[in-house]
Formats: sequence, C-alpha cells, structure tokens
Amino acid sequence: MNEVLKSNNILTELYWEPANLTELEPATQALFRGMIKGNRKLQYRDGDGKAATGYSSKISTLYEPFAIYVKELYGDGIYFAHEDDNSTYLLIVSNGRIVGGTDCFVDRMLFSELINHGNTYANLEVTPLTELQIDAVIERCKARQVFLKRRRRFFISSIFIGGIILLMVLALALHFWVAG
Repeated sequence: MNEVLKSNNILTELYWEPANLTELEPATQALFRGMIKGNRKLQYRDGDGKAATGYSSKISTLYEPFAIYVKELYGDGIYFAHEDDNSTYLLIVSNGRIVGGTDCFVDRMLFSELINHGNTYANLEVTPLTELQIDAVIERCKARQVFLKRRRRFFISSIFIGGIILLMVLALALHFWVAG
C-alpha cells in the first residue's frame, strides 16, 4: 500500500495537531510550533467546523495527504491496512478530526493490542482499507492534481498573455511618441 501511495504522490505519516494543544506537555507544544516553520501546513475542517492542522515535511503541493481523503470519503472510524507481516497502517478519525499519532505504520502486534485493549475509541468502527477504497482515494487525489495543474497553467498563461499585451501597448506608444 505504501509504495502505491508514494508512486501516486500521496503522503502518509503526517503530524496532526490535537484539538487542544494546551493538553500537551510544553515540549510537545514547542515541537508543533517549530513545525510551522519547516513544514507544509495542511488544513481541513473537523466535524464541528473548526480548523484542524497537519504538517508534512514535503512542502510541494504535488503531494496529497492520504488521511484527509480517507476522512472526507469514509468519515469517522479506525482504518487499517496490513502492509506486510510486521507492519500495519493505522488511521483514526474521530468527530471528523484525524487523531494525532495515527496516520502511521505500526508494528502488527502493537496494532493488535491497540484494537483489543483500546477503550478510548471503542465507539468507532474498525474498517480494513481495501484496494477499492485505496483506489478511490488515489482517483480523488489525481483529480485534484489535474485541477491544480490546470489552474497553474491558466495563471501562468494569463501572466504571459498580459505581458505580451503590455509589451504591444508599450511598443505602440513608443512608435507614436517617436513618430511624433
């Protein structure tokens, strides 16, 4: 799964801010404040309509966050995909907010312990991510990238055409000024 997502410029393992930073230790709060400077900031709206933030070390807009698309397409839940015998992708979305510390690959035994003994998110449905769901996320990301590419082309073309028109007007003005 991870290789397929990487080949399609889709990011996992982002850092997601909790709903309330004041609940964190001061060192962790400082870590999140420091991430603002060196990482790409990704924002979305949670279930209450409040802004939620994640950070990616990839600053290019060519990369899309997998967790946000899963949240938008499938809503709240505990999502997982077994990568191999030792690794499992884990994502928890609760009240429309991506839970910090998830959107990561964990040891399969740790995943089993979290699912069997985790009472904090017992109300959420545990859902394995199928190939069909992953393909739906990939298609949505590709559609967004096409939209962004068209918008960039339109913007660059507008500037180019505007520059040509400005040069033509200046050339015409210069011609009339020299011709007197």
